[in-house]
Amino acid sequence: MQFGYAIPGYGTYERPDAWKEIGRVAEESGFDTLWTGSHITIPEDIDYEEYQFGVPDWADISNPSLDVFEKFSYIAASTEDIHMATNICIAPLYHPILLIKKALTVSVLSDGRFELGVGSGWLRSEFEVLDAPYKTRGPHTDEFLELFHQVFEDEGETSFDGEHINFRKTGFHPVPEEKPKVWIGGTSGAALRRTAEFGDGWTVVEYSASEVGDMRDRLMNAWTDYDREGAPEISARCRVHVGDGGEGMPEGAATGDPDSVIDSLEAYADAGTTELVVATGTDSLEEELEQIRRIGDEVIPAFE
Repeated sequence: MQFGYAIPGYGTYERPDAWKEIGRVAEESGFDTLWTGSHITIPEDIDYEEYQFGVPDWADISNPSLDVFEKFSYIAASTEDIHMATNICIAPLYHPILLIKKALTVSVLSDGRFELGVGSGWLRSEFEVLDAPYKTRGPHTDEFLELFHQVFEDEGETSFDGEHINFRKTGFHPVPEEKPKVWIGGTSGAALRRTAEFGDGWTVVEYSASEVGDMRDRLMNAWTDYDREGAPEISARCRVHVGDGGEGMPEGAATGDPDSVIDSLEAYADAGTTELVVATGTDSLEEELEQIRRIGDEVIPAFE
């Protein structure tokens, strides 16, 4: 099982280069991928009835966040090996050509270290602010994923004639030599079908190991329906805190001494998780860097 690190999607640090430092320390500590989500804007009045985890803790109109693609480009400049993945990018919120341009740009600038995680979204009010297609977000996401693959099949020059996406032949250069890995987020039947049809892997946030195992069984049924070979990769995010001070972590978090954390995370590996994404939830940059180093020194080696 590989390890990813969930860099904060919201909030700021006292100095901008903190993002680079997080990337460098995560890379030095043995993490394989940096992950972060992407909401473009936070409306004042949020319709969060569909959100499965209750009221989001980031749901504040004044909560600062950086564009995920710009953030990854910034981090890529000071790292060499660690990959970067959106978890997730809400495809219907973007013009499809613009979103592909952003993804290809980060991939080229990072020398192929970018991975694209996409989903159809759930926050109706964000769609309304951006005048994006909420009711047809599922089919729109399907067409985007079809287009993304087609760009590589057509070597960067293509047209598209779909129900929701239409444009005449245009260029997407420069196109990376290899297509970025595609992750699909979501727990609906449509998301699992979308993974089997278009994805290399499936990603989920704050699911227990047993829930991941149950979803993997459903995912494999869809994978077989589409005659896919092998098995999909599975990324699962879990809150982790090594040592004292993890009392405020949510239920299901992996906390305590290194052996206790390792025991908790082994359940994810047994459930079919191929990359465990760590979220530390610390209050300061110093604490965050300390946790990254401790996890790298005391937890990751147990899974190598």
